[in-house]
Amino acid sequence: MTKNKNIVLFILFLSILVLPFIAYSPDEPLEGKFIDEASIDYYQINTCKIGIFDVLKENINNKDLIYKFNNYPGIDCYGSVTGLDKLGDKFYIYIGSNNLVNFIHQSSLWILILYAFIDKNKNEKEFSKFSLLIVPLIFSSQLLSEESFYETISKSYSRDMSLDNFFFLSFILSYLILTIMINEILIKGTKNLIYFLPFAFILNGTYLGMNINFFLVIFSILGVKRLLESKFFTIPNFIFILFSFSWIFRRNDMELYFDVDKLRGFINSSNSNNSLVFWILVFYLFINGAIYLYKENIETIDLEKLSKNFLISGSIIVLLGFISSLNSILNLITFYTLGLNKYAMRTMESVEGSAWRGISPSAELVGEFFAFVLLFFGLLLIKYKYSISKIYILFIVVNLYGLYRSNNRSATMLLLIILLIFYIKEKKYFTRNGYLLIAVICIITLALYVQFISDYSYKDSAQLLLVESLRNSNITIDYDYSSGYVEKFFLTEDYGTLVNSYDNSSNISTSQRTVIDYFISGNNIKFLPNPISVISIISVVINRSEKWGIFLAKYNPDTPSFLLGYGPQNLSFYEGGHAVSPKVLGLVLPHSSFLVSIIFFGLIGTLIILYLTFRRNNSNVIKNDYSNYLLVFIVVNFIKSDSLLYHNGILLFLFIVFLYKRNEHSYSEFNLE
Repeated sequence: MTKNKNIVLFILFLSILVLPFIAYSPDEPLEGKFIDEASIDYYQINTCKIGIFDVLKENINNKDLIYKFNNYPGIDCYGSVTGLDKLGDKFYIYIGSNNLVNFIHQSSLWILILYAFIDKNKNEKEFSKFSLLIVPLIFSSQLLSEESFYETISKSYSRDMSLDNFFFLSFILSYLILTIMINEILIKGTKNLIYFLPFAFILNGTYLGMNINFFLVIFSILGVKRLLESKFFTIPNFIFILFSFSWIFRRNDMELYFDVDKLRGFINSSNSNNSLVFWILVFYLFINGAIYLYKENIETIDLEKLSKNFLISGSIIVLLGFISSLNSILNLITFYTLGLNKYAMRTMESVEGSAWRGISPSAELVGEFFAFVLLFFGLLLIKYKYSISKIYILFIVVNLYGLYRSNNRSATMLLLIILLIFYIKEKKYFTRNGYLLIAVICIITLALYVQFISDYSYKDSAQLLLVESLRNSNITIDYDYSSGYVEKFFLTEDYGTLVNSYDNSSNISTSQRTVIDYFISGNNIKFLPNPISVISIISVVINRSEKWGIFLAKYNPDTPSFLLGYGPQNLSFYEGGHAVSPKVLGLVLPHSSFLVSIIFFGLIGTLIILYLTFRRNNSNVIKNDYSNYLLVFIVVNFIKSDSLLYHNGILLFLFIVFLYKRNEHSYSEFNLE
């Protein structure tokens, strides 16, 4: 019966997937033509008159064609060709879509997936009806608060508060129906949502043409549930409220639009007061929803089932990355069906910094995920000594391949070192030979990183972070042409003169001013290197000098903003609030979750988060607990990754934290057969 049910659900899923495009019927349908130089005018003249399937029939083997969605034209052009351009040697053909139709269509697909996954044998008490009202209203308000984003996405967009605004009213109704459907599924058992966590790295859940994510709605419903069932006046809640008032009342009035790019669905696109309030509320509910899920279920989690799901998920990510690179229409399908916030890579070649990201928006994020999957599996394997069937050996190999292609050296080395240390401690091999083995591995690891610093002397490495920040600043720099067009300040280390020359003093950021003043102050501890020099050397070793240098060039907070941040998911003032070099193009992220946390929550907020992360409520901890190693792994990776900018990165982080905080209890041994 279960098998037949799954077949029915799969057929229903495929039917829902293709139905909107099949249903397209233009008033004056025209045939599709093979796309080349000769047919460009034909497609540009006859926009909204040629269906996507007519194009596919004629261009099934056209390797020079790249399909992309276009939300702006409106519902009349849904499922048809809205434009054709040639860029380089590729033809870009744009397929009409619509925000509201996309929302309904994608929600239906993802609800069906969630329904098929959730175990419906266990009934939980019903959720409060309050969430059915408050969640749709909160999420609908985003359409009004992020005007700059939505008015460029759809010509149907309107923020008029009237009964004639069917765009807004339709979304209120759609959010209400979505909330009711998710609520009915979660009533059947929230525990299974933990087992769905690995697949959140496949099903990203970002709505096409919108700056919102499916998982935000799910966890906001859980967040409302937690707030209604627990004490509200707690110290963490009180601190967050104080921070929220600070963010709102200190908001800079500068009108800034943040191009969300690959962060779409989980970042604020505006600097307006309304959008700031929206993201404060949604982030607060999202975190509380994750806390509710993990706190209620972490003690009874089935490690066998979870480890299987992580291995399967990693393997599917590699497979879908390969499939998406085969053909542009397959790439379009994965982008839409999985709710990706960035199109998957169109080739299997490593073209982005020698890394391959597949369907992930970030090679760094997916590499960290592959490493975590293998680390989690390896720690459990050592701890519980279970046997492995051939199929899971295959999954391990596929995940290893994904890690290799992501080119995440730091995560790979950390994975190997942690597994080795855990194995030695678990086997009680901490003898002289055990320590010797660890020392050898550490030496090999350092040797592998020599390639990053081989081009720099100690003196150069100690100041490279400052050099990169100034190179990317909007300042005037003198060069020494006799030394090969090298900056004079780099040769003379005269940063003080550079800062006070020309108009540089007013053009450098406050963060640059602070680190330069400290670097040249001479207030160093005898026999110890300057702290700025140490950070600079670390940035060279982990290949972050340029990225962190750009961060210093951009990050221009006043004292309250440095201490308390700009607010959750708010990168607009960091990104556009201070002018940098014109050569810094596109979205350049901090490439450190700690720096992201400082932007959002300030130094004080970041220290509070670190305290809450490592604090344990009980003293009965498990000896050589594998969760300690998982937490070390994720925190160390946060030094050089932007994982906290992605909802699945935060969900994984919070899962590890709650695994670390759980009470001591025994797990039964299990076999992965």
